[in-house]
Amino acid sequence: GSGAGAESSAQLHPARYNIRITGFFKMWQYSGEVFDQVELQVPVQAYDTVATWVRVPDVARRQVTELGLEMRAGLHAAGHALLNALPLFVMAGGSDAAVECVNGNETRYRPQRLLIFDRQPGGTGISAQVQPIFGKLLRAALDVVTQCACEEPTGCPSCVHHADCNQYNDVLDKQAAVIILQETI
Repeated sequence: GSGAGAESSAQLHPARYNIRITGFFKMWQYSGEVFDQVELQVPVQAYDTVATWVRVPDVARRQVTELGLEMRAGLHAAGHALLNALPLFVMAGGSDAAVECVNGNETRYRPQRLLIFDRQPGGTGISAQVQPIFGKLLRAALDVVTQCACEEPTGCPSCVHHADCNQYNDVLDKQAAVIILQETI
């Protein structure tokens, strides 16, 4: 890797969490098949919190792209792997921390980073605890993904899926996550 994941290189800053709900899908419970889409117009929900992150080096993007994989799917999966490894270092539950999740319809620009944020207004203290050990967390996340025996391109709940994903574990790529984690360590 590039060394960008060294413990001291993670940034810790105040952040603003915004969520815009534009609608929802009606799905058959057993098949997961969408049978209707409902559009909504609700106000944006926002709160101030704290986040810690590391920049993903350009070499990771080049490698992911050369393999025909999707960078945002890899970032999403790598973020979930960080959350899955988080309890190895910090006492945290699903409502304490989150990562940037993407959906299949999203077209906005996203920075090339791995970010964990405190999931409560004002922060929970998780990001502050993670910042000095981010490099160790990256290595543990890589172990979680590479040691998982699943062969699904989108991973599984043991590696890159996360129960609290607000995008229902859509747009994930296990192979791209491995590249991103390796090159960021």
